[in-house]
Amino acid sequence: MGLFLLLVIFVSILSISLSARTKRLSSTNKAKAELARVTTKKLWTMAEEHGVDELCLSVGLKCEAHDVVTKDNYILTVHHIVPLVKNAPVVFLQHGLLDSSMTYMLLGNQSLAFYLASLGFDVWLGNSRGNEFALRHKSLDSSDVAFWAFDWDQMAQYDLPATIDYVLNATGHSDLTYVAHSQGCTIAYALLGSSPEYQKKVNLFVNMAPATFLGHLKVLLLKGLSLLPQLTVKLLLGSKAFMSSSLDVPFDVVCDIAPSVCHNILCLICGCNGSFSVPTAEMAFIIQHFPAGTSVQNMLHYSQSLVYFD
Repeated sequence: MGLFLLLVIFVSILSISLSARTKRLSSTNKAKAELARVTTKKLWTMAEEHGVDELCLSVGLKCEAHDVVTKDNYILTVHHIVPLVKNAPVVFLQHGLLDSSMTYMLLGNQSLAFYLASLGFDVWLGNSRGNEFALRHKSLDSSDVAFWAFDWDQMAQYDLPATIDYVLNATGHSDLTYVAHSQGCTIAYALLGSSPEYQKKVNLFVNMAPATFLGHLKVLLLKGLSLLPQLTVKLLLGSKAFMSSSLDVPFDVVCDIAPSVCHNILCLICGCNGSFSVPTAEMAFIIQHFPAGTSVQNMLHYSQSLVYFD
């Protein structure tokens, strides 16, 4: 919670200098935003109160939750949208840093996962260890320091191959299309480079903002971490979870009370440009699922990349 308060204070100051970017939408954009808010409000309420299953049902689809156990005994929830046709081609969606499978479903029919399902694809959505859907282990508790002793190396070594193999076994297919954002690309490059047998299991690899060479990155959060000694970061943040879903409620309150601060919190975490603008209604919903959490160790690994390539 101390980190959250520091973020709010910092971003409040940042908001003053960035207010011109996020102060208002045009009348046309406001009308579109209001229409989107009204038409998707029921979907969001279902997702908040009931979860992924009800969100899928609300757009006329059926979803399943599958447990994937990695070789080092982490238990990952993988979401599956039941295909509309038999023997549909398989598409696997993998989220980015601090994110989860919900990122591909939050906007109802406009979401990538539901859009692909409507086109006849067999859609599966992965979750990496440490986010809100991957906090289980066969012998460790998420309150244990040992549970959080991982970074994207382990996601590439254990999480991704276990999930790909599970999906292929479940569908009976020999390969799949892999669509990833940010960290999802990082772990795929690591896996495909170190385990050539998985190159035959991926027929197409679609990259969205791949996190590979990070020297150009302007994300203030990672930049700030890269300037501090690792020991200092661990003293400040500990050695467990980083921005876990337990922060969703206070972030949601901030969005409601001070929308510009909430927008700039996402700027701080994700980076932004002059076109960055999300209507408050959408922001309040999105922020309940993002950030979805990872480990402090993982954040330090990424911050090291910034130092190396700077």
